[in-house]
Parts: sequence; structure tokens; C-alpha cells
Amino acid sequence: RLDSITNSRAPRSLPDDRLALLNEGLLTSLGELSHAGSLQQLPMSLTKARGKVWLAKVESDAKLTFQAIQGDKKASFKFEDLAPADHALLSRLVVRHRPDDKEAQAMAGIYMELAGNTKVADEYYDKAGPEFKQQLEDLFN
Repeated sequence: RLDSITNSRAPRSLPDDRLALLNEGLLTSLGELSHAGSLQQLPMSLTKARGKVWLAKVESDAKLTFQAIQGDKKASFKFEDLAPADHALLSRLVVRHRPDDKEAQAMAGIYMELAGNTKVADEYYDKAGPEFKQQLEDLFN
């Protein structure tokens, strides 16, 4: 079976209230990177884009502006209109900018799990460290 190759276990889901808090945390982190001028042209494949794009700006109304890697086309989307796979990519973007941030590692793991990839999620959980293991268990239960 294909899923046994990519996943070490079945993905869990979060209650809506906890997901809302998680989304708020990710948006805050992305906003901080945007306002600090730290966003770089790191190519990503967004579900709403045909070609590679990069996150160019985060606005205060939870709107994210992406720019094409090739050319000058831009498109803005509300955070909640993006797919779980897009949220996972954005959480990994935060980790790329903050590799020593254990909370960012844990967040990326959660988003990877919500997107269905528990193998990569577990790798992020390991990087987050044992102090986050119990918090993660509590979060999902």
C-alpha cells in the first residue's frame, strides 16, 4: 500500500478551536517575517498557482500576496482559502527562517500531519524535542 510507505501512522485531526489558534500562530509568524523584510524568493508550489511562486507579503487582514518566480504576476489569497497543503508549506517556510525555534518545528509538524504526511510530521516533532511531545498529545486529544 502506498500510504504505508509515506506515513508511519494515520494522521490525526484537530478540533476547530485548536486549529483556529494554530492558524493564528502561523499567521503571526508569517506577518513578523513579512514586516521584518525577511521574506525571500523561496519557490513553492501553491495549490492555487500554476507555476512556482514565493510569499511576497502578509497583510494585517490575513491576506497573503504571492508573486510568480518567473515574471511579475502577483495574486493575493485569504489564509483560510488556502489548502492544508499550502498551510504546511507556509509553516515550513517559517522553520526555514527560524531553524532553532522549537515551537516553529512543532507547528510545521502539526501542519504536515494535518496535510496527511505523518512521516515528515514526526521528523519535525523530533526536532521540536521531547518537551513538545506531551503538548502535542494533549493538543490532538
